[in-house]
Amino acid sequence: MARGYLAGSGWKEYQASGTVSGIPLPPPAGRLAPAQPMFTPSTKSQDGAHDENIDFAAAEKLVGAEDAAELRRLTLAIYQRAQAHANPAA
Repeated sequence: MARGYLAGSGWKEYQASGTVSGIPLPPPAGRLAPAQPMFTPSTKSQDGAHDENIDFAAAEKLVGAEDAAELRRLTLAIYQRAQAHANPAA
């Protein structure tokens, strides 16, 4: 997942630890810098009811370093393209 805002599980993690998917963020929380969306991988909980944020190292263990890097690259590219389409003045 790519994030430009803190919401949902990312916001909850930030409130508890000051991180999102293990990435430390400085206060204040809210909208991230437009040029700095984040790749925040997650996996399903054991019961399948919700997502659990994981850090990039855990994503690499699940899918391999090369695939994790490609997933990050593609996810951020899709996010940035969608952001530009939705808000061309940004």
